[in-house]
Amino acid sequence: MNGSNITVKTVLFWFFIIMLGLVLYRMFPSGDSRRAQSMSYSDFMNQVEKANIRDLILYPHQNTADAEGHLRDSNEAFGATIPKEDIPELTRTLRQRGVPIEVKERAQGDWTTFLVNTAPLFLLVGFWVFMMRRMRMKNQSGPGP
Repeated sequence: MNGSNITVKTVLFWFFIIMLGLVLYRMFPSGDSRRAQSMSYSDFMNQVEKANIRDLILYPHQNTADAEGHLRDSNEAFGATIPKEDIPELTRTLRQRGVPIEVKERAQGDWTTFLVNTAPLFLLVGFWVFMMRRMRMKNQSGPGP
């Protein structure tokens, strides 16, 4: 019975370690989102006027929209916030210049987002409980050799 108890604890320990690694991997953005440069609205409109926008994705909100895309000349990723009133004129201008525009909604409130956001807390509590139980077992077994 004692051997299987140790095996279960070992499996749980490695499960927590693997889950912690996955959570850390998910916490850090990869690819273009890491290199995306935050751009002011004025700079963004200057790039639109210079026809330097290669592609654009709009994420509308109540009063604004987040714009993400790439510049033509440097292939650099960018992000900007646009007032909602300017979106019709902006899309008209970009369409005239042949810029592909996508409108997407950011996924919010699904269970995977909740799990990814709360996983570090659960892993930390689980690891703390594991270590406390391990320390208690060592103290009950008496001093070592």
